[in-house]
Amino acid sequence: LGSLPHLINYSGSYYTYVYSELFARAIHSTVFCARQGDVDVSTVLRRYIFTPGGSQYPLINLYSLLMHGTASTAGDGGPDCTHLSNGEREAMFHTVVQLYTDWLHDILAT
Repeated sequence: LGSLPHLINYSGSYYTYVYSELFARAIHSTVFCARQGDVDVSTVLRRYIFTPGGSQYPLINLYSLLMHGTASTAGDGGPDCTHLSNGEREAMFHTVVQLYTDWLHDILAT
């Protein structure tokens, strides 16, 4: 969690940068998690989502991942979900958003 201020200060805009970046990282991390056979999505989100650095164009990467099945991100070798159908990608997206939202609420409540 220590790098959250880094993300907030990166562009000075909480909504336009932080949320898009975190959701993009959540998607990337979950695909990476699935590819590595690690089923503990929450652990993977905690491991990767607040890592400083990473993509400077999260929305482009998120779009690329969802539409084309690939994205390039620092530290994970570029997730690849080309084997997933569009429906599976959409389901993954909604799952990750829900997991992240629940997790963020827990963090803010502490």
